[in-house]
Amino acid sequence: MELFETEYWQVKLSSDQANLGKCVVVAKSEPSRLADLTDLEWTDFGKVVNRLEKAISKTFQPSHFNWKCLSNDAFNSDGSQKYAPAIHWHFMPRYATAIKIADETFVEPEFPKTVKTEKFVPDSVLAEIAEKIQNNL
Repeated sequence: MELFETEYWQVKLSSDQANLGKCVVVAKSEPSRLADLTDLEWTDFGKVVNRLEKAISKTFQPSHFNWKCLSNDAFNSDGSQKYAPAIHWHFMPRYATAIKIADETFVEPEFPKTVKTEKFVPDSVLAEIAEKIQNNL
C-alpha cells in the first residue's frame, strides 16, 4: 500500500506490521547496488527518511527506528540469481511499549532485542494504519 512517492523513491506500507508502521522504500531507478545511486537519489532519500521518521514519530511515538538495506531475495538458496537485485530499504519503527490500533495490539516482547517475527493484519487495519500515517505526512 503506497504512502507517498518522490521523484526517486516509492514509500510503501509493508503488509508485515510486526513493527507498527513498517515500510519499504524502493528506488524507482532500480539500481542493483548502493553505489549505483546518484547524488540526487541520495539527497532525495535523506528527505524521505526525514519525512517518514517525523510522520511515524507524530503518529505512533516509537522508541527509535531501524533501517536496513537488503537484496537477498534476488538469489535462490543455491546462489543462482532469480532476478537483478533492486535497492530498497526496510524501515522499522521500534516500540518499548504496546500500541493498540483497531482490535490489534502491536508489541515487541523482547524489545530492544531484534527478533524476526511477522504480523500480517487484515486489510482494514492496514488501511487504518496507512491513513493515520498519511494524516501526519
